[in-house]
Amino acid sequence: MAVTISVYDHTISKLLAGTFSTSNTYIINLYSAFTFGAAHTTKAQVDAAATQLPTAFGYTQDAYALTNVTATQVTTNDAMWDADNVLWTASGGSISATHAMVYNDTVTDDPPLFVVNFGETVTVQDTLVFRINWNANGIFRFNLT
Repeated sequence: MAVTISVYDHTISKLLAGTFSTSNTYIINLYSAFTFGAAHTTKAQVDAAATQLPTAFGYTQDAYALTNVTATQVTTNDAMWDADNVLWTASGGSISATHAMVYNDTVTDDPPLFVVNFGETVTVQDTLVFRINWNANGIFRFNLT
């Protein structure tokens, strides 16, 4: 199945306004009960149904900070948002998720930035790596024309 990224309604305007610090960006894994709502403005709204994976088997809730997060101007009118790939090593059991959500911890209420929909339940067994590899052209790009 196709992996897709959905950006929250406020994300681009907050990035352009410089509201977020790139050093306080986290990713969490979600399971199948999660439903994307583009108008959500807080992490609590996104996870209102308690859809974040529990702390277990090598996954720890709210603990994975993205590294080398950058917002870069690519051309005169294009910008790119990117970070290092993400990985959790399963330990003592399997890690399974259907989505991942990236949020920023710089401001109150931890605004969500975007959701990755894996298109299916992704499961890795004990000792294997649950990995999210971002596209070489960045996690997402936007055109300012």
